[in-house]
Amino acid sequence: MSMADAAPMLSATPRSGQLGSAFQDGDGGFDTTGAGARAAGGSGSSSSRKPGSSRTGRSKPRPGGVHAHVAAYEGDLGKLRRYSEAGGDLEKRDSYRATPLLLAAEKGHEACVAYLLDAGADITATDEHDYTALHLAAYYGRVGVVALLLSRGANTSAVDDRGRIPKRLASRKEISNLLAAKETESKLGVDVIEAVERNDVAGLKSFISGKGDLNQKGKNDMTPLHVASFNGRTDIVRMLLDGGADPNSVDEDRDTPLHYACSSGNVDIITMLLAKGADPTAADGLGRTPAERSTGTSVQQLLEAESYKSIPKNIAQIRKQTEALQLRVDTNESIFVQKAIAIKGLRIAIEDKDSEIRALKRKVLQQDAELKALKTKMTAIEEIMNQAAEASQGGKRAVEQVLKGLIDKNTSREGTCRVS
Repeated sequence: MSMADAAPMLSATPRSGQLGSAFQDGDGGFDTTGAGARAAGGSGSSSSRKPGSSRTGRSKPRPGGVHAHVAAYEGDLGKLRRYSEAGGDLEKRDSYRATPLLLAAEKGHEACVAYLLDAGADITATDEHDYTALHLAAYYGRVGVVALLLSRGANTSAVDDRGRIPKRLASRKEISNLLAAKETESKLGVDVIEAVERNDVAGLKSFISGKGDLNQKGKNDMTPLHVASFNGRTDIVRMLLDGGADPNSVDEDRDTPLHYACSSGNVDIITMLLAKGADPTAADGLGRTPAERSTGTSVQQLLEAESYKSIPKNIAQIRKQTEALQLRVDTNESIFVQKAIAIKGLRIAIEDKDSEIRALKRKVLQQDAELKALKTKMTAIEEIMNQAAEASQGGKRAVEQVLKGLIDKNTSREGTCRVS
């Protein structure tokens, strides 16, 4: 067991100044400065290196220190170049022993990392806690920088002061996969595509016996089998096919290994590929079959014969696909009928509701008419009552006049009697 594998599980709150666990700390806890805030020769008080804070809340390098650190942190490639060309020390350490390469890797400035490496920066440099550029890039999710560092030979087995390798700090799956693939390659001791290109039979045997991935893709998405077929490596092609390489893998132009073999006219490789199930009818990105890529009559005849052999299998496959399609059609038709029935029922329900609404509307109109008639009657009654009131008032005045007349007459008679 390696030192990294034997490392103890990380605590939920790592001690000050150290990377937190990318898998335990939900917010990606890391000391607030990391390598970044160590730039420009900061003093590094305990408060500025509090563990468990957000990665994004880290302070910018303070001015006044070595400007290469600030340039690396900010991704200022021009300033880095001027510093280097003026004879500046690219291995200059700040007070936390971070180099410009560590800062650029942490911040994900791929161009700066590439320049620093080209200029001779030490890829194995570590800070006071033994974090390498690969540790920092892996933790902060800098996929491009991780890939670049790996291509330049970064050590995937390097451990920090707590025994952790970069893969244990990886915060993204893509980075974990990159590191795992590189570890496998390192254990096998061979780059399979390079081995194929060099016709390294012994190296390829070692890779296959170590259960390496024979379908990994390199430049232009070419697999080892593509490369071997293109270069006419007959023995290598046989080893790859026997080891389980996919004869129908495609590159970025949708070329299969058979397309490459036909282009070069290697009948032995074509025969091996066909025997392992290579599809003679596969079309490349321009719609061309392997036969159409071949210039030799014998190759074309071989492919045509193989195509004829595959016709029954293709017909059976087409029949199976047709049956599956028919089943889908039948299923969809059944669903359609069910939906049609449901829609019809819904339409009937809507029509019933429409009838109810029309009946209700008629009732409302009838009630409106009755209300209008009642209002007319009430108006007539009110008019009669007004007339009666007026008549009553007139009768009262008539009675008053009669009474007044009687009183006046009686008063006149009494006066006459007194005179007599």
